[in-house]
Amino acid sequence: MQTQRLAWAISGSGHYIEECVEFMLTLDNVDLYLSQAGEEVLKMYGISLASLKDKMPVYRDKAASAPPVGLFYKGYFYDIREDIQSRFSDLAGRSRDNSARIAATLGFFDARKSRF
Repeated sequence: MQTQRLAWAISGSGHYIEECVEFMLTLDNVDLYLSQAGEEVLKMYGISLASLKDKMPVYRDKAASAPPVGLFYKGYFYDIREDIQSRFSDLAGRSRDNSARIAATLGFFDARKSRF
């Protein structure tokens, strides 16, 4: 059986992008999927697309129909990586908490009513 890979996607959010890319580079067998907005974010944060291409396959979304998504149906990627879930859940939890604090500070919602 062929080694399964991890599909990592970067979209238009720069929130913790440097930390995410740093962590992504510690993993093996990763394919990177970039939206056009994701490419812009990498440029804004000074992260070289060329250096990422040297380390892993990079699929850039340039088509309206997103043809690279077809690779997900071939069984190349993990469905769930239990051995690294704790790393992601911690990052997601911190991101959620910090986003809620920022939104409350800016007055976007009442923190006392927030589900966060």
